[in-house]
Amino acid sequence: MQHNFQFVLWGKKRSWNRTSNYLITLNEKNLDVKAPGYAAKLRSNFMGTEFRIYDKGLNPDKKGVTESNVRSELGCIFYVSS
Repeated sequence: MQHNFQFVLWGKKRSWNRTSNYLITLNEKNLDVKAPGYAAKLRSNFMGTEFRIYDKGLNPDKKGVTESNVRSELGCIFYVSS
């Protein structure tokens, strides 16, 4: 498997957030949200029981956001504590 390595995507925790927040990119060299390879953001709630993934659009609560540049939710994962 070492000889057939092919990069697919990269995830990096963004530590300055209050909840778990990960940057997902298709570019292994540039881990910036403004870089062309930026793909999505994975975000959790405070308890870590809900994870939602968003595309590279803008937060709908921010000023200056329009329908054409607002982010879309691509998926979610819910955990039930036992």
